[in-house]
Amino acid sequence: MQKKFFLILFSAIFSLVLTLNVPLLLKLKSFFQSQTPFWVFSYLIIEFCVIVLCSALLARFLSMILLKPLQTINFKNLENFPYPELGALIEKIKSQNKAVKTQFKHLKKKKQELQSLTQNMNDGLIFINRTGKILSKNTSAKKYFSNLKRINNILELDNAEFLRLLLQYLRDFKKEKLKSDIRENFTFHYPNNLECEVVFSPIFSQKSKFKGLIIALCDITELKKAQNLRKEFSANVTHELKTPLTSIMVSSEMIKNGLVVQEDLPNFVDKIHLESKRLLEMINEILKISFLDETQALPLTMLNLKEIVQRVYARLELLANKHSITLKLDLQDAYILGIDELLENLVFNLCDNAIKYNHKGGFVKIKLKTSGEFVELAIKDSGIGIPKELQERVFERFFCVDKSRSKKIGGSGLGLSIVKSALKLHNATISLKSDLGKGSEFCVRFALVKSHTKLSRIN
Repeated sequence: MQKKFFLILFSAIFSLVLTLNVPLLLKLKSFFQSQTPFWVFSYLIIEFCVIVLCSALLARFLSMILLKPLQTINFKNLENFPYPELGALIEKIKSQNKAVKTQFKHLKKKKQELQSLTQNMNDGLIFINRTGKILSKNTSAKKYFSNLKRINNILELDNAEFLRLLLQYLRDFKKEKLKSDIRENFTFHYPNNLECEVVFSPIFSQKSKFKGLIIALCDITELKKAQNLRKEFSANVTHELKTPLTSIMVSSEMIKNGLVVQEDLPNFVDKIHLESKRLLEMINEILKISFLDETQALPLTMLNLKEIVQRVYARLELLANKHSITLKLDLQDAYILGIDELLENLVFNLCDNAIKYNHKGGFVKIKLKTSGEFVELAIKDSGIGIPKELQERVFERFFCVDKSRSKKIGGSGLGLSIVKSALKLHNATISLKSDLGKGSEFCVRFALVKSHTKLSRIN
């Protein structure tokens, strides 16, 4: 019905235009002959504009009429479609529309997965295009730059040194001088001197045109510290082992070559024995530290820390009497999960230091109590104390507050390092209070096991 209406309407309009224009054309002929070329040209321009305007209005009107049936089509039910000749086209459009929706959902899912992955990464990640526009950035990347959260272009970064490095590689990638990943070590002074490995990974199109860059920021601060500690430890081990070995070698060579008189021989033998004992103790402590460094976790058993402290007291009683030191105990039953041998070694090292670095006639007080959810072990002495500026360094390997005194009493400087490593395996903490010349107090906190009776039955 609508098709017939359009045909009749179009025929009527065409006939009307022809009928009206025949006499009009005859009049225009005589009019143009009597006018100057300028006026003829102006008239034609106006006539052309009128025709174009009328054509546009007519086209809009006809397109609305033609598209109206298509807008009312139910694409889900094509069985009753009134235009069978367009059915195949509509079916194709419907199929492509479905494919586009499916692909869009797939891309959206992949984008969400990528965002979830990058946002939960410890490493910083920034995606930029060839002009420096930031396409994506994760949370970890924002800790390296104070203004990254607010900017949209990487060229606006407030780190001039990093920006200089980035621009250099961007130019090289654009000129195709570089095509593979670049790794650089970089120190970010904001916020707190982070050591980073920065990876610049370029993205190229199939035609080898540079499209953008992925910047990965990996925090290697702790790794660098560990490497430096390892180097320092190796150097210290070499030095500390060399000293007693040299003493042993010199003394034994003098005896071997007959350079020691008979009455001095016992002194040389005692010196060799003392240095050998010191060397053996140091080797054992180095082995302990190496074991603790390599161990991430060990099986824990329920222990009464009071019993461990009492065993240490029995071992150190003679040493305390030798140095005229009074040992005081104030102990409660305190159950924790731990490793018996490591805990005994931990308590022994703390108490041994408290005795050796004490004044003659002084005291060492060992107090064990439960406090809320924790077990607190406090070891207080009346010894020489530790200067405030050195208190943070006492747990460093081979560090000695008084090197001459440590050498005299046979200290290796590894005892508190072993304590720190043992505490780490027990998820325990240690604090230090010390006044120079007045004494020190080390306080260790463990997690308390309340239902120890029930746990004993289970184990």
